[in-house]
Amino acid sequence: AFIDKSVKYKAGLLAMPHSVVNKNTIIGSNCFLNVNSVIDHECIIEDGVHVMGSAYIAGRVKIKKYSSVGANATVLPDLTIGKNCIVGAAAVVTKNIPDNTVVVGNPARFLKKNNKKYNFKL
Repeated sequence: AFIDKSVKYKAGLLAMPHSVVNKNTIIGSNCFLNVNSVIDHECIIEDGVHVMGSAYIAGRVKIKKYSSVGANATVLPDLTIGKNCIVGAAAVVTKNIPDNTVVVGNPARFLKKNNKKYNFKL
């Protein structure tokens, strides 16, 4: 994995082989960056986020707590993915995603609400 020296991250980060995190990104606790994933410059990745294999997160993106970005998905610059969201595999996110939403496709479109109740207290 390559994590730029300017990146700030909390405990529990798991960066798998060939994952990349570029300059001035902030990563919360207990995040998982799968194989070949890329997080570009100046992103904010909150707690419990999972970025699956070969996903690309462009510059200045914010991903809120407990969201997941699917394999081979692309998130374009300057967007926000809400809390507890799921971005489907190979989706291309072109606009902000509200909390508790599942999106799929190219461009990413609303599929359903993610209303499952979880106990996130560790």
